[in-house]
Amino acid sequence: MRQFSSLLFISALCLPASAFASLSCSNTCVSGVQSQSGSFYDVFVDCSSGEYSVSTGASHPATQASGGFPQNVIYGGSTGSPGTSSLGVYFYGTGEHFSTSTETGAVTVTPLGTCTFDPTDTDSEVGSRGLETEWLLTDSAGNQYVWRHEVVTFGDSALNSGTRLTQSVTASAANEIGLRWQIDYESGYDDGPTFARVVCDPFSVATATSNETDFNGAQLDDFYQMINNDGITPVVENYTSTVHLGGFPHTETPDRVVYGSWPNLTGAVWAYTSSTVSADYDSAVLYYYGASRANAVELPESSVVARSMVLFNGVNADDCGEFEPIDTGGVIIDTGDTSEPVPSYYAGGCASCNTGSGSGGFMVLTLVVALVRRRGGMA
Repeated sequence: MRQFSSLLFISALCLPASAFASLSCSNTCVSGVQSQSGSFYDVFVDCSSGEYSVSTGASHPATQASGGFPQNVIYGGSTGSPGTSSLGVYFYGTGEHFSTSTETGAVTVTPLGTCTFDPTDTDSEVGSRGLETEWLLTDSAGNQYVWRHEVVTFGDSALNSGTRLTQSVTASAANEIGLRWQIDYESGYDDGPTFARVVCDPFSVATATSNETDFNGAQLDDFYQMINNDGITPVVENYTSTVHLGGFPHTETPDRVVYGSWPNLTGAVWAYTSSTVSADYDSAVLYYYGASRANAVELPESSVVARSMVLFNGVNADDCGEFEPIDTGGVIIDTGDTSEPVPSYYAGGCASCNTGSGSGGFMVLTLVVALVRRRGGMA
């Protein structure tokens, strides 16, 4: 019998420059850890770095099967201690890499702060609550950007709950960029879960690998599965989308995914060269949109560009729940359109953040990187 726990959705979005002028919420956190709780997922952000973690919530089947103890979805979640999962953005115009952690060749950036906020619910994201972090970046050409990361939990049942990560970028001038997540998974106390590609219809899971492996977009299916293989129960599966999902704008197929050893990936250069080392003892994933300039995310002048991913967890899952993979034939269906509707919870920046009072059951970890480019400095 299938038991689904939750969903994680990750995306990147470019927003109007006016939406990212500053971090202006009244509840800004600049040190320590900020959190939001849902029935099925709890999310955490280190306010001094913007790094994030996720655990199962009180109603999650994995929590219930573990005697009421929350389970890590992203490492550090069960103890509310983020610090091993990071994000980065690469500007191909100047050849610069900005990161939330210490990575080879990258500029480590300190956030302006983190806000709690209560996003407007949508049909796909019910009971949503989130965390938002912002950075101010300046490249070597003197252009300034605002980088935004959102972590959101949503859902009102085990079948439609999860976490979404969203990176978003807004430009007043054309650019080419890359977006990357380094995600440190843990599944059911196993810090080195294995990796397998997943097809939803009919549901099938490919042979798992525990060795570092590099996948391009053509080699990916609907999701990939991270699963504990060390004999510890419960056996918890973590699923991450690698295709467009109906009802979830900006979910697309990444052009590169690297499964590997966390000690290798956590400090990796942007153009990381994978090896065949075993990752069974401590594994993570690099998830790219725009891993190389040939696959860069085009950012037209005055445009909105977004990328997202969805994660959900299950216990003995045998399908993809209510999530609907859609084959777009390689066409990015919601990018570079200045008329593209922007989710309401991005519209006002942190000026519209508030603590919220709802008890949403679906946790969305939204990694929103909002990059506002202005020549000669910020207006």
